[in-house]
Amino acid sequence: MTTGTGKAQVPGSQQDGNPNAKVLESYTNGAKHVTDGASALGPIYNDGTYKYFGEAIAGTLTTAASWRVSRMRISDSYIQWVDSGNFTQVYNVEATIIALTYV
Repeated sequence: MTTGTGKAQVPGSQQDGNPNAKVLESYTNGAKHVTDGASALGPIYNDGTYKYFGEAIAGTLTTAASWRVSRMRISDSYIQWVDSGNFTQVYNVEATIIALTYV
């Protein structure tokens, strides 16, 4: 979810005033992810063939190169990642997100 300021936001996170929230990262099949629920999703884009997802630490601006971007093929739920699932992408322009290289 994003706010009008373009920041990702998750209720109950440190950015939402929860002092006990922690940002922990782990790796699954080489893809880094936040494990305590203190992450946020950007808008989900759909081009008819794929759905595109952006994940970041809560409070991250959509213009920051700190997003993990993936896409899921609608027909069979096959998932592909940009940059091996690292949090290195900007997630604010649909055409740019669709044009990224997914593997």
